[in-house]
Formats: sequence, structure tokens, C-alpha cells
Amino acid sequence: MVMTMVKTLKLEQLASLSIGVVFKRYKVDASNKIHTYKLLTLKSFSAQGWIDESNLEVLYTKKPIHDKYLTKPGDVIIRLSKPFTAIAITKETSGIVVPSLFIRISDISNSLQPDYLMFLLNSQKYHDAFLKVHVGPTFPVLQLRTVKTINIPVVEEEKQALIAQLNNDWIEEKKLETALQEQYEAFRKVTGNQFVEVGDVYDSE
Repeated sequence: MVMTMVKTLKLEQLASLSIGVVFKRYKVDASNKIHTYKLLTLKSFSAQGWIDESNLEVLYTKKPIHDKYLTKPGDVIIRLSKPFTAIAITKETSGIVVPSLFIRISDISNSLQPDYLMFLLNSQKYHDAFLKVHVGPTFPVLQLRTVKTINIPVVEEEKQALIAQLNNDWIEEKKLETALQEQYEAFRKVTGNQFVEVGDVYDSE
């Protein structure tokens, strides 16, 4: 069997990387707003690989926020703090403000598929590597230069596509499981009397 050599490049050779915006410099009250944006939050960043749009925040500003701080299809956003989750941006999740809690990976080379990159960054191998190089004993965070210099194996396009598709199928399955769990929890919280007439749990003395 002939082994194919895999080309490995630094991430900074394959994409542009930048820290998000310090949004508090732009934030104003709703009464003074000129522009309205959606804002990424840690809570909206599912550890299993998708953006929970119900947990995005609204950001009001007077000044427009530069495009370099807004998500675009084909970007990958990585969380700077544990669990260092990476999420690929789609048309549905574009135009969202990226705050300084995240790194925006943009202008990704045609030789690297964003969904494949997301899979790599979320893999156990990269997660373990990030745990070794983070800074801060109490609230460990990644530094931009640390992410820029990680090695990325650039496998053939067909293999990237297959890995990306399998990973996306897994994410969709997890989304469905989460939605069903939330529905079940909501059902359990509903008073039983709405479905079954229930008297006292114990006899009165």
C-alpha cells in the first residue's frame, strides 16, 4: 500500500486571523441607536458545534461596526476560552458581530474547506494541544499567535468533503437531540393537572 504524503501548513498560511471587537466601545442605549446588530455570546456558542440564535444578544450602536468584525459565510469562529469550540459560519449565521471573546478565521484558502477546519479544531487532538498552550491559571484563554501557528494537514479535497459531511451530519443529529430534550423538559415542568386530574398526593390527617 502506497502512503500519500499530506501537506501540512500553519493556519496563518491558509487564512487571515483576527480578534473580535471590543463592542462596549460602540454600545449605546436603544434610545440613542442608529444601527442594530446581533452579537455573538458565549452562551450562543454551542460546545457541540452550532450557533444557538436564541442566545444571541442585540447590540445598539451609533457608529457602524467595520465589516472585519462581522461574520461571513465561509468564516470559522473559535472561542478563546474553554472548551475552545470552533464553528463554521453559514449564510444563516452571517452578519453577526464577533466580540473579543472569539477569533475570526476568514479569507480561508480554497485548499482548505471551512467545515473540515471546524472538525479539526474541535477534535480531541487540537483540544488537548490548546490546553497545553493556553494562558491564565484561573480562566485559561488562547492567544491569537497560538492559533495562528497551529499545523493544519491539507488532505485532498474529496477527503475534506467527506469528513466535513460526516461531522455536519453528527451536528444535525445533536441539534435534534437537544431540541427533543428541551421539549421533554418543558413538558415535565407543565403541571400534571393539565393532562390528568390529580388529587392530593397524600391523605389528609
